[in-house]
Amino acid sequence: MDFNAWLADMTGFLSRYSALFIGGLRNTLILSAIAGVLSILVGGGLCFLRMSRIAPLRWIANIWIEFVRGTPVLVQIMLVYYGLPMIGIEPPVPAFLGSAGNRVMYGIIALTINSGGYICEIIRSGIESVDPGQMEAARSIGFGPVRSMMMIVVPQAVKNILPNFGNEFANLIKASSQVMVIGVAELMFTFNTISSTGRVFTPLIVIAFLYFVMTFTVGRGVHAMEKHFKKVEDTTFTANLAAVAADQVDIMLAGMSPTEERKQNMDFSDVYLKAEQRIMVRKADADSYKDIDSFNGKTIAVQKNTTQEKIAQGSMPGVSVTSMEKIPLAVLELTTNKADGVVIESTVAQPYLIANPDLVLCDAEFPEDVRYKDTAIAVPKGNEDFLELINETIKECQDAGLIDQWIDEYSSIAAEQNAG
Repeated sequence: MDFNAWLADMTGFLSRYSALFIGGLRNTLILSAIAGVLSILVGGGLCFLRMSRIAPLRWIANIWIEFVRGTPVLVQIMLVYYGLPMIGIEPPVPAFLGSAGNRVMYGIIALTINSGGYICEIIRSGIESVDPGQMEAARSIGFGPVRSMMMIVVPQAVKNILPNFGNEFANLIKASSQVMVIGVAELMFTFNTISSTGRVFTPLIVIAFLYFVMTFTVGRGVHAMEKHFKKVEDTTFTANLAAVAADQVDIMLAGMSPTEERKQNMDFSDVYLKAEQRIMVRKADADSYKDIDSFNGKTIAVQKNTTQEKIAQGSMPGVSVTSMEKIPLAVLELTTNKADGVVIESTVAQPYLIANPDLVLCDAEFPEDVRYKDTAIAVPKGNEDFLELINETIKECQDAGLIDQWIDEYSSIAAEQNAG
């Protein structure tokens, strides 16, 4: 058969059976979409049980997951279809599902049970991939366990679990083909109907193409979401410095001091703030620290590769310096009695002080030459036009008094969030 004849035959075939394919595609999409959404909810709930400290809750999740792993999808569908009516469970059927809605609902339940078990493990592995110190750091600034999980850990876990989510949703779409055994008119059911006329290969080509389009679309959508989440990454101060020097980011706004050493690798804007360097201590110990010398023999926590680290090392004789990758981790050292103080900018300290009433800024003051630090914005070298624009913006903000206003405003917002 030449190409023109094949094309004419395919056109006639699609015209004759288009209604069947459209109906099968509709039911496949309904099965996959509803089961996909429910699977996320079920998987999230199972993950909560799986990670619970209460043993019976963990047992429930483990039994569910092992059942899903250890039995074929086809068996699970049959168990749901025949088993639920035997114990008197009849799922509600939305009107848009039509006369066969009852069978579709059993299929959705079975697919949700199956996919929910796998999604539970995907979510769990994503959460466990986040540094446990993130949760501890969140607790150090006053967040409760639930708030720490939802606002700190989960957002970081999302970008780790997205690729596996995409794979699972693609598997769910393909697994929906198994629901034909209970009489749901999805795509493979359509194939059985058409193949009874003697046409076998042609409907398989059409159905394979439709499945490919659906899974490819899911894959591209997940890939786009991955790129979005990778635009914002939780990185350390040290990593940020390296990224600016390597021209991997356009701007770094992180309370940086324009030191001569840093100017060799990056350019800086005009100074937009003079930040005061203070020492945060436990309130119960505050009376013991009246000057810098009173910290002799004590342990001081700081953020690594910062001006505060250099101040602690050079202006606090006799102290042991513990350098942490992030400020919350340095504060955690203080709140857990592993450090006696934290060298920190006064503006940065405000949310921590409000969230932790047991912490205060002590009376000890650094010498004038290190007490106040110039703060500027860093950009990769060779961006003069961009730097000029930044400087113009800084001047406009300073003239309007916006920088001081923002410090007060956002310190209050951070305090309110921590208190909540």
